[in-house]
Amino acid sequence: MQLRIIRKALDNHSQLTYEADMIHCVCRQLNTAKVDEAASCGARSPKCVLAHHGHTFNCGKCAGSIRDRLSELAQTASVTPAAPSLPRPAHVLIAAKI
Repeated sequence: MQLRIIRKALDNHSQLTYEADMIHCVCRQLNTAKVDEAASCGARSPKCVLAHHGHTFNCGKCAGSIRDRLSELAQTASVTPAAPSLPRPAHVLIAAKI
């Protein structure tokens, strides 16, 4: 009976949300805030997150944790309404036509 209670507590613990200071990659010292920053700049895979910060995989154990965080962010982004798009500055429109 007590084993089941402990197992349930462990299962519930795994459902906690990430803290800003949670370390995802010990080798490259990437925490949740850095993963979030890379995602906001367009990173959609663990490899892209590391590349955003100028790193490559060392041991690769962080890939699952980073992938989970990216999927959490993607789910959150699909739930929140999109901000209204702003018109592009004129110099961007001109550069795009060249």
